[in-house]
Amino acid sequence: MSHGSNNSEEEPLSKADLIGWLEQEIKDTAKAFELRTKQAKELIDAISRNQLTVEDGMQGVMAYERRWREALPGASVAPGLTDEQILTKIDKTHEEEADWTRKHRSRSWER
Repeated sequence: MSHGSNNSEEEPLSKADLIGWLEQEIKDTAKAFELRTKQAKELIDAISRNQLTVEDGMQGVMAYERRWREALPGASVAPGLTDEQILTKIDKTHEEEADWTRKHRSRSWER
């Protein structure tokens, strides 16, 4: 089972498939957290030890952002913000990105 697959002609998933998906999702998100935080920490440590200038550090932040994008697309953890509010912001951000993509794809076909 692939991430983001929405082929309605696929065979129904078994309980074992769903359990396997969950196990892989946990492994993947744990590894992503490990790699994200390692890269961010190394970047800030290098700036703190004057191994990088602030300008070079900003380039590093931009490279980090290109690689990892936002952890919570369209949202940030803030006092009083509920899980449901965060999920709503993430969904809205993904909908806006999909709308933008559809709009720009249709324009490219019109040319």
